[in-house]
Amino acid sequence: MEDFLTIKKNFMNDNSKGLYILCDGHSGDQVAKIVIEKLPDIIEKTFLENNFEIEKSLVDSFKKMDEELKEHEETGSTCIAIYICIENGERIVYSANIGDSRSIL
Repeated sequence: MEDFLTIKKNFMNDNSKGLYILCDGHSGDQVAKIVIEKLPDIIEKTFLENNFEIEKSLVDSFKKMDEELKEHEETGSTCIAIYICIENGERIVYSANIGDSRSIL
């Protein structure tokens, strides 16, 4: 199996935020393992840099992760990131993906 999952129920030390990331490695599990380890921190840092502009931050985070993986050209990974938070008293779900993985609500 080349699938890896991480769940951050108390994302950014806030119990109203959750981050769920699923990766499917291609040609090995090396890149998927790196993404699972590093992407949550990249997303958190990017949220802060972009003043919680969520959609832009998710796109920027995937780009930053891709930059870190340039040396792994022979392998790869798809990725789904789901961010759930409370905005104005309502639960909001954001979804981002790269590759042939998709999420369905």
